[in-house]
Amino acid sequence: MRGFQEQNIPTIENSLKSKAPISRALEVRQLTLSLQAIADNLGADSDFTRTVLAGKSPAERAAELINNSHLDDPAFRWSSTRVGRWRLMPRLIR
Repeated sequence: MRGFQEQNIPTIENSLKSKAPISRALEVRQLTLSLQAIADNLGADSDFTRTVLAGKSPAERAAELINNSHLDDPAFRWSSTRVGRWRLMPRLIR
């Protein structure tokens, strides 16, 4: 994945520690577009799409996930990286 290469780790770590405000509206919009792409590419009836969307529209699910997360807490974002990349997402969601 572009941007997630070894040489970019210091930049990624700095962004995780940053106290700069995170725009929840922008994060919701970006996640909405990604969730819509999943639904468009895999189909609304795919098991993966149904699991990810949990019976909601892409916009509703994105808002739920982002608005119930710890994205605005730099200390939590940073501590979450220390538990391993596969456990990061569940910890970001309250």
